[in-house]
Amino acid sequence: MNEKTIKMRTQEEILARFEKSDDFFGTQKGDLLSYMEFEFAKPYLKEDYVKKVESGEEKWEVSTDPKKEILGYLDFAYEKAENERGLSAGRSMLHFKTWIWLDDEKFYNKVIDLIDNYTNYGIPALNKISEHYGYVRS
Repeated sequence: MNEKTIKMRTQEEILARFEKSDDFFGTQKGDLLSYMEFEFAKPYLKEDYVKKVESGEEKWEVSTDPKKEILGYLDFAYEKAENERGLSAGRSMLHFKTWIWLDDEKFYNKVIDLIDNYTNYGIPALNKISEHYGYVRS
């Protein structure tokens, strides 16, 4: 079996996207921040937290698996969409927009229109995402 080679976005790419992101809830910024190494994230973190990390009191951990996040979030996203929870469903689309951008540029280019112009609380986008990632609802 031939595993897909994961080509993670560079720290510079993640930082550039973070700096131009302007979603109201800060959803995308939060997701992107979690994929930054500490030195890249540091200017955007609260000073008290930075001090704790630098002193060893807290540990900064970098997320590395957007596919795992996508698969782990799909049930929740479907629940919000099917229950017509507009704000939550919209926020789910923002998570997927970021995680897919991090994970698979080719698929991102195929699904971004469904995410950005979503209808029916994002169910068509969720179905396409599920199909691409081999997700089967339980």
